[in-house]
This record gives sequence, C-alpha cells and structure tokens, in this order.
Amino acid sequence: MRTGTTVTTFGADTASVTTLFHYPDRPLIGRQSQMWVRLPEGWRIVSAHVSEIPAPG
Repeated sequence: MRTGTTVTTFGADTASVTTLFHYPDRPLIGRQSQMWVRLPEGWRIVSAHVSEIPAPG
C-alpha cells in the first residue's frame, strides 16, 4: 500500500516523486524517491532510491 505520495515539479521537464509504502504481511515501512526528466524519447526516471525501516510498535 502506498501513502503520502508527493510530486514536485521543477519547470515543465523535471519532477521529484516521493512516497511511503508498507506491505500488509511485513513489519516494515518504506520510502521511495524518484527523479524524472522529460527527454526527447519521453519521461524517464534518472535517479531512484528505496529504503525500508522497521515499523514502530
């Protein structure tokens, strides 16, 4: 399940996307971030990161 997704644009050709997620069957909370750039061939992810930590409680 994803929650708290934020998209921030920088002009018409660059965007940052972050989201929180968790798996119903795992005691972890994750965060994912991506940088998107519009290139001549279309939108592409140019950088991404995913991390997970134990859920509180």
